[in-house]
Amino acid sequence: MLRYSGNLAIGRHEILPDVVSLTGRRVRLESDRPVPVQADGDPAGTTPVEISVLPGALEVYAPPRKSE
Repeated sequence: MLRYSGNLAIGRHEILPDVVSLTGRRVRLESDRPVPVQADGDPAGTTPVEISVLPGALEVYAPPRKSE
């Protein structure tokens, strides 16, 4: 997390080889097991979750999916 946080703080997170940056108006987050979800730091249920945003209003950062 230190590597991600440090690069995020200086605006270089998108050059990390395991970071993928995507855009969208609606995203659905799924996981093999339910994972807690937060919205502005408050509990907002668990995955799966669908999130809709105004275009260009939000950037989301998530760890890469582990290959099986």
